[in-house]
Amino acid sequence: MGYRDDFYCAANVIGYSGQLQSFPTVYFQTKTGYGHITQEHDLSQNVGRNAVEDGTGYTIGNEMVNGVLKLVEKKNGHIFHESRSTLTKVGQNDQNTLAVLTQAIWKCPEEKYISAFSKKDLLQIGASENAKKDFHALLKQGDINLRHV
Repeated sequence: MGYRDDFYCAANVIGYSGQLQSFPTVYFQTKTGYGHITQEHDLSQNVGRNAVEDGTGYTIGNEMVNGVLKLVEKKNGHIFHESRSTLTKVGQNDQNTLAVLTQAIWKCPEEKYISAFSKKDLLQIGASENAKKDFHALLKQGDINLRHV
């Protein structure tokens, strides 16, 4: 059994972000809750099922942000997540699209590790990942010689 199989099911799929054939993030919503499954991400801790949150005051949709159309999630009118892409809504009658999207349910049965992290922890993880990428880029360019470190 996966994390919150009662919630993460085909009947609760409302849409996705990203490319349909390239492991999109799948969004789920009911009258009382919301969540999503991230199938691919640069931070491995961010892959999996998001903790299901209380849906009171929650909205999701596409909005213009600095001249760019993006998926925006809000709680009580305040933006808490701004995606790099847009939300493609999916109806329950779109069986072909749902067949692709619901693969995320069995591919990602676990709650993502990142769900339990504080904002401070997330910033530290991001900074660490960026520092690692920068180090490897400098190493590859020959700007760092490990014999002198």
